[in-house]
Formats: sequence, structure tokens, C-alpha cells
Amino acid sequence: MLIERKKCPACTSLTFREIYRESYNKGAIKEYCIDKRYDLDILKDFYYDLLECKDCGLLYQKYIPNNELLDLIYNKWLSKTKVDIYDPSFNPYRKEKTLFCINEINRIIPLFNKPARKLKILDFGMGWASLGQIAKCMGMDVYGFDFATIFMNHANRNGIKTVDINNIKTMKFDFINTDQVFEHLTNPLDDLRLLEKSLKSNGIIKISVPGTFFVKRMVRRGVSSEIFNLKGTYFTLNAIAPLQHINGFTRKSIVKMGEKANLIEFKEPIKNIWKNSIKVVSAKNLIKIYLRPISRLFDSYVFLTKL
Repeated sequence: MLIERKKCPACTSLTFREIYRESYNKGAIKEYCIDKRYDLDILKDFYYDLLECKDCGLLYQKYIPNNELLDLIYNKWLSKTKVDIYDPSFNPYRKEKTLFCINEINRIIPLFNKPARKLKILDFGMGWASLGQIAKCMGMDVYGFDFATIFMNHANRNGIKTVDINNIKTMKFDFINTDQVFEHLTNPLDDLRLLEKSLKSNGIIKISVPGTFFVKRMVRRGVSSEIFNLKGTYFTLNAIAPLQHINGFTRKSIVKMGEKANLIEFKEPIKNIWKNSIKVVSAKNLIKIYLRPISRLFDSYVFLTKL
């Protein structure tokens, strides 16, 4: 059910160092799996083995789920898929998420020398299609893709055009959004190369993933199942959560992976972040907005464009 990765999935390097190793049937890893309701009978003979690429700094799990196990994890074990999208009371769009998506679209539009109605975008790994809904309301030509069938069905039901992964490379987009996606992918470099083929010559791909800046420090302090589940803080191991977050990126590893896929980093003007963020009264939120260019370094938030 688990397969071994013998090279860095971001830069293909063969040199690595081991950061942490523990059986799925022992200690913090076992407790985490019990909390997630994973079937330990399937996992008990395998190891959670966290490696660090010596060339690009990617933290990656050596043993990853095969397709059969991925289907179990995302379509059966995880509770987020156990919802009735046809229930009229079902609404996945939280206020905070909606405001975030408005900010993102406001920042994307000025990166191109054309009006919003002429921008064609793909939300790759779209989840509940929050960003796609906002982009559609702003007049963009929006397409979405997700590996989970429930998300594709939900997008279709709400007017988002979906695309099969095999057809993505035949299309051309101005902007491709990947938000909290690449940490899940078994072959991230291959998927980035696929997306590069569907990018227009002046197009931009956004990769936003959980930051790993403090991960090695947290591992040295001691691994516990609770730290894997922590969110909303930098002092967490959520970025390398067993079987789900199988790739822990740094900014350097994203840029190096991009180079392998014929992409280079696009430096967004800082003033674009400030100018196009929603103005709020709260002092706390204003501080967050003006510190965002710094926080992006910890969050591993990168724009890539064609060489």
C-alpha cells in the first residue's frame, strides 16, 4: 500500500539526510493515525520516514500511498468528503475564506495587462471552488480541477467549468492557482510540468503550501500527535503530516522544482500586496496585511512564470 520514493520529488536529487523515522504502529505516528481514523491494520508494517533533500531542502516522506491507499484516505477515511452537497443548507464558504479569495483575485488582476473578463484561469486542486466562485463573479473565464470527485461535482453544480486532468495540457491559461495542493502530490514535479504545458507564454502559476521553516526545530524538540494537527501557527508539524502532507516545501525547493519544469520565480511587487488587500478597520488585520510580504517567506508562497 506504500511505495518508496528513491529521489527528491522536487529536484530529482539522490542525496538526502534522514530527519525522523518511526513505525506507523508506534508512538506519535500511531496516535495520529488513530485520531485520523486510519486503518492501522493496513499501515502497521510500514514506517513514517522523513527525509531532507541536500540539494533543494525539500522535506519529503520516503514512503507514500499508492493509488489504492490514496483513494481510501481522501474518499473514505477523511471526514471532509462525508457531506451531502445536495443538501440546501450545505455551505462551505466561510467569511474568512471568502475575504481571502477576494484579496487573491484583486492581486492577480494587476499582474496582467488585460481586463479581468479576458483572463482565463485554472484552479488546480480547487476544493470547494471558493476562489473560482469569486473569480467567476469578477468576470474571469474560470476552470477547475480536483482529484476528489465530490469537489468536481460540487463545482459543476455551482457553475464552475471543470476539466479532466488528461485535457489540461491541451488548454492555455493566463493564471493557474494551486493553493495547499503540492504538499499532497506524489509526483509534484511531473504535475508542475503538466501545468507548465498549459500556461500561456506570459502566464503565472501560484504555488502556496504550508511553511516548513520551523519543522526541523519542532522535530528536535519532540514529535507528538497533537503537533501534527496544529493549524494557524508556525510551530507545528502539520506541513509534514503522515500520508497527507508528503512534501514539505521551502521557497528554495519550489524555485528549484520550477526550474526543472522550465519556470522561474516571478517577483510580485510588494505594493501590489498592500494596494489590493481589502481595507479593514481592525488594527490586527491591518498589521497582518502590511507584514504579509514577510510572512510569505515562511508560508512558501511563490509565483512562477515561463523561462
